[in-house]
Amino acid sequence: MAEKRHISVAPSFAHSLITAQAGTLSKAVLEGIMNSKDAGATEVKIDIDAKGITIIDNGRGFLSREEILEVFEVLGFEHPKVDDRVYGKFGIGRAQLWAFASTIWRSNAFEMDVDIQRRGLDYDLHEDRPVVPGVAISGTFYKKMLTSELISFERELIELALYAPLTVLLNGKSITKNPADEKWIFETEDAYIRLKDGGQLTVYNNGIKVRDYPAAHLGSGGAVLTKPGVRLALNTARSDILVSQCKTWARIRRFVQKQSDTRLATKTTRVTDDELENRARRFVGRELPLHEIADTKFITDITGRGHTLEMFVRQAGGYRAGGVVTVTEKGSRMGERAHRGKMAFVLAPLTLDRFNVRTPTELKALLLKRVPKSQYDYWTQSLRELGFIDDFAQAVPDLNDDHEIVPRAEHSKEEKALVHALNATANRLVPFGMIRDGCLSSANSRRGLYVGLSDSSLAWTDGSQRIVLSRQLLAQANRGLPGIIVIVNIICHEYLHDEADAGSHEHDLDFMTKYHDLTTSPVSIVAEAIAKTFTVYLRTLKSEGLKLRAAVIRDADTFDAEETLDDVAVPARPLLRAVA
Repeated sequence: MAEKRHISVAPSFAHSLITAQAGTLSKAVLEGIMNSKDAGATEVKIDIDAKGITIIDNGRGFLSREEILEVFEVLGFEHPKVDDRVYGKFGIGRAQLWAFASTIWRSNAFEMDVDIQRRGLDYDLHEDRPVVPGVAISGTFYKKMLTSELISFERELIELALYAPLTVLLNGKSITKNPADEKWIFETEDAYIRLKDGGQLTVYNNGIKVRDYPAAHLGSGGAVLTKPGVRLALNTARSDILVSQCKTWARIRRFVQKQSDTRLATKTTRVTDDELENRARRFVGRELPLHEIADTKFITDITGRGHTLEMFVRQAGGYRAGGVVTVTEKGSRMGERAHRGKMAFVLAPLTLDRFNVRTPTELKALLLKRVPKSQYDYWTQSLRELGFIDDFAQAVPDLNDDHEIVPRAEHSKEEKALVHALNATANRLVPFGMIRDGCLSSANSRRGLYVGLSDSSLAWTDGSQRIVLSRQLLAQANRGLPGIIVIVNIICHEYLHDEADAGSHEHDLDFMTKYHDLTTSPVSIVAEAIAKTFTVYLRTLKSEGLKLRAAVIRDADTFDAEETLDDVAVPARPLLRAVA
């Protein structure tokens, strides 16, 4: 006859589980806040310093020895009255604090002394202490907290307990908000909801933060707060929603997605990357048919321009290479050059991320699989004919990343005239304006201008001594004033790079802010530089007897030919020989 036995857990393994579950101190303290609410508390006081922490609530506490043996001493049991509890379901949350500190728990006449580092899962129980209402926990940290750790603890706890349904005081200051005082855009049977473009969608279950969803998940950022009595089905750690089991979240999710779609259909501002990703993922998941996303510009090229699927196939098929589609890293000058020169349709990496694929060939396979051939035969046939090449270098083999400076003796006469004009005006005024506005160090206030050759760059700089303008860029001067505007603005752009930028063309927010401020200032040095450059260029061409292009003649009337430029030297005919 078989003998029935019970499998037990070794104390060392239980100790490991407690430590592994703890996560951060703020989450451990949050468990205490939730337990206090389940015990009927309306207020929790938390005081913390580098050495220790105290947590005191005004709940009912432990009322008997039997309750301590059943509720405190046993981990992972079913609470007798679990339906009466807002948060606790598993009976293991209180142990998280034990991983960070030795603790003494006082309630009524009881005291429980827990120190898992010294005594493991053994604890001391006293029943003859002075009566303490509620529960008072005092903990001594196993490791002294750093100031930075205390700051992080405070920030995380405020974020986690923001709408907790009781007052939480941290070092004497309330850190919770009353949801009734907040502005919510929507209210459903399950939740209060506030939506916005971008950011995170933060979900709170009965006032306690569960998790952040990226805005791309449901098309919006903002906040979702379940109403009192409405519970989400959560995992054991309360850090995620059990999506397949939670009917409440299914209703909330549908509502948020519907509102996001409505806002997207009526908005007049630019569609965000999060909204595009949301629609792309739903299109791939067959939640959205092709006709509903026909106007959505899913495909972003390396220059940042968006294209609908139809535009993408049509334009890529018209490129010189016979319909080559490829991808390269963000900010690649060669990628931009290949795309602008129609050598290939170069995708931005975020396009692949948007569709959750790794390569252009995977994107092609996904699109062909998702689009019904019978309904869109012409489109799918055009897509099949495109050549998707994962290796950028293989896609544009004739393009290289060489950057060469042209010797001055090889400059054309027009190039010499233009470089002289730029040096006499823009190359003095632009750095002066940048120093004045704090955009440039006076130590690097002037850089030499050079003529260069490159397949991939219109201009580049070493970040301190020189700026090289490609022949392709200098040829813009043949367009007259519009061309000079382009050249001067690119010189501004290169001055803002304080490191070599021949290979990459990425720009952070600080760079873009400085560029915006420099080129749009009400008292614009840039505008003055453009005007003076064109005037000096025009005069130099005339003085050297060079032929004026039609566009230059057209714009010459904009400027007074007799304008005095006392601060600019306009050379006589020896200029070209001197420059050479």
